Parts: sequence; C-alpha cells; structure tokens
Amino acid sequence: MVWLLDRGLFICLSLRTGRFTIAASVGGVSPMKKLIPCFLITTILSGCLYSNTRFPLDEDLWKTELGTKVGVASNYSVLWLVAWGDAGVKKAAENGGLTTINHMDMGIESYVFGLYLRRDTIVYGD
Repeated sequence: MVWLLDRGLFICLSLRTGRFTIAASVGGVSPMKKLIPCFLITTILSGCLYSNTRFPLDEDLWKTELGTKVGVASNYSVLWLVAWGDAGVKKAAENGGLTTINHMDMGIESYVFGLYLRRDTIVYGD
C-alpha cells in the first residue's frame, strides 16, 4: 500500500512484512519516480507475483499422528479460463496408497496474480 502525503512525501507499507518505507522528493526528483520502485517492491513482497502456501485442514492438531504414508492430488488453472485435475481426498488417498486418513493439508502455489494456479490436497495416514 502506498499513501501520498503533502509535497512529495509518501509512505510505502509492505503487507507481508509489515515494514514502512518513508521517502520524499529531493533535488527535483518527482514523487512518481520513487513510487514506481516502492510499488514494485511492495507487490513482490506481498505475494502477488509468487505465492506458495500450505495450511492444515484439521482443528485438533495437538493430538494428530500423521502416519507412515503421504498422498497428494492436484488441480491446475491457467489464465482463469481453463482448469483441470482432481484434487479430491479420494484421489490423494489412492495416489498415496492410504486406507486410513489421519490428517490433511492444503497447498496453493500461485504465479502472477493467479494466472497460473496449482492447488494440492495432501493426506497423511496408513
């Protein structure tokens, strides 16, 4: 996020790191020339160009035993127009040879505002 203040002073905040950058127009350099690098850095740091996250799909994590096998199933999307794949729990269990599922995770990898997206269902068990 970028806030333009009075007389060429602006503040840039990175949403991912929570850090502030304060800059000013000095020596005739226009604030717009400083806004562009600030915008690019903020965009890169906030996960708009690349993001790879994994999160649990369980609530009682303090007593979860993962098991000895892992299965992964994925689906994909390109240009928000075409999607394919089976990221279902059943497919992930089949891919890992699981008969009992103890825990599940979800992983999402995204490039350039989601132009390419991969979503993984990860299952753990025996």
